[in-house]
Amino acid sequence: ARGTRYELPIALAMWLGLRQSEIVGLTWDCFDGDVLHIRQAIVVGDNGPTKKGTKTYSGKRSIHLPEYIRKLIEDQPRNTSQIVPLSGKAIYSGFSRICAAAGAPHFRFHDLRHSCASLLYANGVSLKDIQEWLGHSDMATTANIYSHVDSASKKVTGDVISGVLG
Repeated sequence: ARGTRYELPIALAMWLGLRQSEIVGLTWDCFDGDVLHIRQAIVVGDNGPTKKGTKTYSGKRSIHLPEYIRKLIEDQPRNTSQIVPLSGKAIYSGFSRICAAAGAPHFRFHDLRHSCASLLYANGVSLKDIQEWLGHSDMATTANIYSHVDSASKKVTGDVISGVLG
């Protein structure tokens, strides 16, 4: 995706865990130097694209931008109010074509959000921090979706109990 118009939306999903609707909803007033404010989403309903609030109250959040993402945003043309001037359908279709061209198996664009959370969890980020990063309304949601991904922690748990009882 590097160098294509899909690089930024893919990076926002993979690095920041943004939902596709949040990516499409990003406007230039959401970008504040090294912080991205997630304030709204654009969803497609019966009457076409509609701007609405975030999925949950906690979905409204501010995320510190890694340098790579900040630079991608700064390099975007400012000829529309949207940072990513693509529809959700266009993002999904482009992502699918990029995966196919790379020989990767098909998976959903939303799976990039899951990958972000799984990578954060596998690298020691607390569930509470992941909850806030992704904008989940409660930690139970985060725990139920992502706590299964780290098989290494099961070995650590086994080693701990063996050390205590061994």
